[in-house]
Amino acid sequence: MNGPYARVLPSGEIRASQFRRLTTMCDMDLMNFPFDTQTCSITFISIIHTDRGIMLDRFLNGSELTQISTQNMITHGEWDLKKITINNSTQGCHSRLTYEITIARRPMLYAMNFILPLLYFLVLDVASFFISEARGEKLGFKVTLLLSISVLLLILQGMLPSTTERLPHIALYCLVIFTLMTMSQCPGDHDGKLPDRHGWLRQSGCSELHQRGNSGRNCPPQRTCWRWYER
Repeated sequence: MNGPYARVLPSGEIRASQFRRLTTMCDMDLMNFPFDTQTCSITFISIIHTDRGIMLDRFLNGSELTQISTQNMITHGEWDLKKITINNSTQGCHSRLTYEITIARRPMLYAMNFILPLLYFLVLDVASFFISEARGEKLGFKVTLLLSISVLLLILQGMLPSTTERLPHIALYCLVIFTLMTMSQCPGDHDGKLPDRHGWLRQSGCSELHQRGNSGRNCPPQRTCWRWYER
């Protein structure tokens, strides 16, 4: 017997072969984004009839269904279909059929547009130590790098959902690079001398002593003052 929705065979088997487009949602673990693999489950169950009236069973096994689904996919997008697992079980007195779909994200786009630029910015920040500080070009170059990383962090915020409970590894990667580049802005003893802020204090102190010497007080000359403070 053939009907508009199903076909009943003499053995009592009922087959339905109509195509349906289903929209479903599943929880995603984004700890390894964009190198993550997600597993989504789609469960079919008859609420009205028990397992004595309707017994749900698979028509194809998981490997065959995976091959057919891969060939019939119109657009792959950023995901690759890895495998489909089919499990049939009984929940209480109802038959249940579960499809577990495993998909993997294609990370090439994120690696080329996000991960590698961050790494290049870190290399440029290391190379900025060879820039002379005489005309202030080093500070401006580092500030430009920090602003560029801030833009990439805004892009990352748009990629990741706001409901993520744990911080993904890529976010830690960005924070570490941003922290390292921020710490490189701090003054340090790069040439075996005191930092620049101490040099500014020496200049201020020498100028003040020199002015007091001109006013008539006993004070060492400016040249002696410089030597005395640098020791």
